[in-house]
Amino acid sequence: MRKIVVEVLPKYSSENCCSVDGEETTIDCCNPLVEANELKDKIKNVLGDLVVIHVFDYTLSVDWSLAVNRLRQLFKERGFRGLSEMDNILEVVTPVVIVNGNLVSFVCPFDFEKIVSRIMTMSYE
Repeated sequence: MRKIVVEVLPKYSSENCCSVDGEETTIDCCNPLVEANELKDKIKNVLGDLVVIHVFDYTLSVDWSLAVNRLRQLFKERGFRGLSEMDNILEVVTPVVIVNGNLVSFVCPFDFEKIVSRIMTMSYE
């Protein structure tokens, strides 16, 4: 059976979400990679070797560039030219989950059950 490719693009924000009244906090809510990696681990626990999962890390310039280009390509192919041409596309459409090149979830918080259901449906197509 062919592996299923899952791409996870965490929520991107250019703002510092960690400050509360100007003071820094250490809460993980400020790091969208935590939630994305939790999703990755949950999917791996359920589907194991059926999936290959890439979580984009925006602190790496190559991942940031790949994410922007990937989203622009996907939205342009689907007729959303306005979205594909936005400079701040990551801020507008993330978090995103892409499965085998198909947009499964965007803008909404990750929904593990929905995502796994879509992966399972796609694995039989």
